[in-house]
Amino acid sequence: MRQDKISEPFEQISPELWLMLASAGGDINKAQSLLQQPVNWDWLLKLADHHRVYPLVYKTLNQLNNPAIPQHVLDLLQQKCWQNAILAINMSQETIRMAKCFESHGILAIVLKGAPLAWRLYGDITIRPSSDIDILVPFEELEKAISILETEGYTEKQNLTSRQLQIYLKTNKRNSYHLTYRHNKTNICLELHWKISSAGFHSLFTPTENIIRKIKVEGSSLPVLLEEEWLLYLILHGAKHGWSYLRWLVDIAEFTQKKGLDWNKISFLAKNFGLESILHQSLILANRFLATPIPLDISSKVNNDRSAWRLAYSAMDLCLSTADSEILGDKKQRLKYLQNNYYSLLWPGWKNRNRFNYVSKIFKPTLYEIKLISLPNRVYVLYYFIRPCYWVWRRLLYPCKFC
Repeated sequence: MRQDKISEPFEQISPELWLMLASAGGDINKAQSLLQQPVNWDWLLKLADHHRVYPLVYKTLNQLNNPAIPQHVLDLLQQKCWQNAILAINMSQETIRMAKCFESHGILAIVLKGAPLAWRLYGDITIRPSSDIDILVPFEELEKAISILETEGYTEKQNLTSRQLQIYLKTNKRNSYHLTYRHNKTNICLELHWKISSAGFHSLFTPTENIIRKIKVEGSSLPVLLEEEWLLYLILHGAKHGWSYLRWLVDIAEFTQKKGLDWNKISFLAKNFGLESILHQSLILANRFLATPIPLDISSKVNNDRSAWRLAYSAMDLCLSTADSEILGDKKQRLKYLQNNYYSLLWPGWKNRNRFNYVSKIFKPTLYEIKLISLPNRVYVLYYFIRPCYWVWRRLLYPCKFC
């Protein structure tokens, strides 16, 4: 019954999306079979770009040597791959540089994705497009890490002064989880995390020595999470974003097929952090999208997890609608409905928590108030009174924006 129900949204998948998935997953036989029917190549290119899997798609399609694939499609994909390769190499070098810099200053820093993940999964740092560098540090080391970034040529995205930044962290430590920096010369974006996720989501791991290992990339060692913790982080990251980019699911599919994973440990961690249904959901989606086998150690649990099947059904619908909305720019209202439905399933009690978060945001100082009015440190609590006044004023001044 559950499997019949979950099959419904998969009937909505276009031939172009199936071809993209088969190519991204390296399924040559399925890709060849799908090429026997008409393909809207313009739509496939847009899907591959949106889901950030165009290097994998190009790699497979280029190997097929099938006359049904137009040469201009391969040329466009190749051009995008070249552009991505240049960016990936630059970002890899910068990741190595900043990791060494943090280490030399005694900061325990973990690279969450980017170059080491691409190397771990695909053996090629250019095969997985990435728009930024994600580094996790302990909150106690955050000010020191920020100082290092500024010394190394990075500027905080909102151009906060050091005092404004201190106030922001005091008032938003729990609700926020990262700051965004951009390099003044290279324009490379670096997100400095002090926890895995924001309030309302599960905070997985505090950076400690016992969850770190080193992985070699281009001859340099980079600190990353242990295998099982890394997989859970990637699953949480994809799930909390509604799997809007299927590249994340391709990563999960590739990761789960690597040898040496301790599925008993993964199940224990997932249960301990309240992520069992989210883990099972990701395995269901990887199985249905990419024909990735569900590990035998937990297949029975996955198949009998009603919450996971409902979650997978909702995620599938949301994923398709997100792509349509971002590529075509339509169905915004339907997308909002699907997002609310998905997150109410993802986090039990989310609706009540969301109402609480909405009310608390009225009083929680934001960057607007912190940058608008400069208060001495000893009276920074006044921001909690300024915020609701500013909130009411904006809604009276711009009522249409909040309809």
